[in-house]
Amino acid sequence: MRFLGMLLLILSCGGLGASRVLELKRDIKVSEELLRALDRMEIEICGKHRTLPETAALLHLEFPRCFEGLGDIADAIRDRSFGEIWQEHFHTCGLAEETEKAVCALGADLSAGMRPETAFENCRRDLKAACRTRMEALERNGRVYIVSGFAAGLLLMIAIL
Repeated sequence: MRFLGMLLLILSCGGLGASRVLELKRDIKVSEELLRALDRMEIEICGKHRTLPETAALLHLEFPRCFEGLGDIADAIRDRSFGEIWQEHFHTCGLAEETEKAVCALGADLSAGMRPETAFENCRRDLKAACRTRMEALERNGRVYIVSGFAAGLLLMIAIL
């Protein structure tokens, strides 16, 4: 029974390291999805001249993971600005800090009247940089997180004995 407890301790600590790796992978996927959504948003606004609420409703259907809850933005925009609603939505999505800053800046820039092409290019640049940072962290530290977790589990086990 004692052996089983020690094994669980080591595995749970290793799992903590693995969860950090999974978090980095999720952040990369979300950033890549946001880049695809950004391209679609630029086409809708710059090419088809759709309004921000119409575009948000389309993105809600096409990219539900990132834009869930923005489908009914047309009703909410009567009371508050698009930028406020956009920022509030992305503050609650659990995005990585750099990704959240880039996406929230896009909403603020668009609602402040910045040229859409410029706002999209700024956001795209920042999202790509955030994605690249996460990929480098995963490549550089991915194994380290897992090994460190197992090592911490072993140290705890030794300390308990």
